[in-house]
Amino acid sequence: MNKKISLLLLCITSAILSSGFFNTTPDNAIAKVNKTFITNPELKTKISQLAPQNQDALKSKEAKVQVLDQMINEELLLLAAQKEGISKTADYKKLIEKAKNQILVGLIIDEKINKNISVTADDLKNYYKSNPNLFRETEMRLIRHILVAKQSSAEGIKREIDNGGSFSDFAKQYSQDPSSRKNGGSLGWFSKDQLSPDFAAVAFGIKKAGDISNVVNTEAGFHIVLVEDIKTRQALTFEDVAQQLDPVVRNLKRRELTSSFLNSLKNRFPVERYIKNIKD
Repeated sequence: MNKKISLLLLCITSAILSSGFFNTTPDNAIAKVNKTFITNPELKTKISQLAPQNQDALKSKEAKVQVLDQMINEELLLLAAQKEGISKTADYKKLIEKAKNQILVGLIIDEKINKNISVTADDLKNYYKSNPNLFRETEMRLIRHILVAKQSSAEGIKREIDNGGSFSDFAKQYSQDPSSRKNGGSLGWFSKDQLSPDFAAVAFGIKKAGDISNVVNTEAGFHIVLVEDIKTRQALTFEDVAQQLDPVVRNLKRRELTSSFLNSLKNRFPVERYIKNIKD
């Protein structure tokens, strides 16, 4: 009788194991690091937290695998930190306190400022009427530039361009402006009042499209400027710009509310500045 029971239990156990009863791997798991599973929803959340342009580049399976590998590396580093007792160190505790303070500042800004910002149609119309120079007919220029730190470097590049070198190629290779360098020095279309006075004097001092400036010095460094094209932008109606004005007006209100709130805090809490103790 005992042998029959044992045989029956063995069969049941075998059936349970083969059915996957003890297999605790989630159906949506895509990796396991030590005892921690990484799931498809977690991968999706990770990608959704990236900038929109980066999300577009992560639609293929190969790209998602790269993100998964990053998540695996982060989990490995977390395990190492836990193993080494990093959370008990003074540096960790200081960073945690700093993070807590930053969170508190963010929450008070959200509560006292961001939640109190509202932009009406009348706000947008008032801004439009108060800034006619921004919307009148104006000359626009399509501008490229090369920015370097030394005058001698700029003059050497200018000579190469004058001898037939590609402005775009030299910008990609030598320009120290990270925002335009990858685009061959392209800054886009600008009106004169959208540029700093010293740079505008150079860009709008160029006589015709296709011409290149001499080496010029501004507070940013030494520039070579190319005007690719020139056009006249027609006057913009309120309807043309209403949608673009919302973030502009919203940001102005945010600044006003921030300034007002900070002034109220200065009245509540004493502030002293010891500027003479600031060292160069």
